[in-house]
Amino acid sequence: CCFSPVDMILSNGSLVGSKSVRVYSVSLSSGSISTLAGSSSGYYDWYNLSAQFSNPGFLSQTSKGEIAVTDYNTIRKITGSGGTNSCCVSTIANTGATTVYGGITYDLSGSNLYYTSSNLIYKITNGTVTVYAGSAGIGDLDGTLATAKFFAKKKKIVSDSKGNLF
Repeated sequence: CCFSPVDMILSNGSLVGSKSVRVYSVSLSSGSISTLAGSSSGYYDWYNLSAQFSNPGFLSQTSKGEIAVTDYNTIRKITGSGGTNSCCVSTIANTGATTVYGGITYDLSGSNLYYTSSNLIYKITNGTVTVYAGSAGIGDLDGTLATAKFFAKKKKIVSDSKGNLF
C-alpha cells in the first residue's frame, strides 16, 4: 500500500529509498517501484535479492553511483544498477558498538564516508573508522574538530562542492 522510506536519494533517474529490510528504486519516468537490494532480515553480502539487511537506514551516493546504506552498526555499499545479479551488496565497515543514528555522506573524492552517531562525527577511510569531529559530552560548543561539541542524535550530514560538512 504505502512506501514511506527512512531516507531517499536521487540516483540515475530514480529515487532510491530504504525501508524495512530492503532498498527500493522508484522510477521517475514510470513511477514503478522495484527492490534494488535486500530480501529478508539479516546481514548477508551478496547480489540483489540474495543480500540481507537488518534495518537499512540512511543513504549516500558517490559520483560513480555507489550507494552507501546504514544498517544498525554496519555501513554497507550497493554497486551496480539493479537487475538480476547485476547489483552487489558489500560491507564497507562495522562501526563496532556505535549504532549509526544519523545521516551519512561521501566527500568529493568518494573515498571518505562520514556519518553521525550520538554527539560525534565519524570518518571511514578504507574500512577504518575514526572519530573525525566532536568531543565527549553533549553540548553546543564551537571549536576545533577535536574540541567541538554537538547535540546527540543528529539526523543528517551533507557535504558541499567545497568539501565542507554540514
